Amino acid sequence: MLARKAMAETEVEIAGKKFEELPTELTGTFDDPYQDYTFTRKIKEVKLPNLAGISKAAQGDKQADSRSSNSQDEDKNSQMMEQMTKVLTNFLSKALREVTITVEWKRGITVQKYEVAMYWVDLNSDVQINP
Repeated sequence: MLARKAMAETEVEIAGKKFEELPTELTGTFDDPYQDYTFTRKIKEVKLPNLAGISKAAQGDKQADSRSSNSQDEDKNSQMMEQMTKVLTNFLSKALREVTITVEWKRGITVQKYEVAMYWVDLNSDVQINP
């Protein structure tokens, strides 16, 4: 319940904002009667794998399987696919963040934790054609 409340407040806070406008980490406590509960909000960049390499490997497998005599066209298609994959990977890296809310409370001598996460997409992020 508290994690859901903190996430809902975060969703309202981030609406229409750019990544740079919010701190990457925020900690705090909840109001009464939950003052013994703390929360931490972390916003971090999502690291994507090299999708261009995966795309290139897939194209290579297709080329090895095909019996086509027109390898020049296949090379152009492969280069175009690799460029498109680089642009998409670059865009997603700049336009996507993971937001994590961790709620902690003490139970006896141990600390209990509950964590929820969501992805924040900046739909106004610029697309750079030349990565």
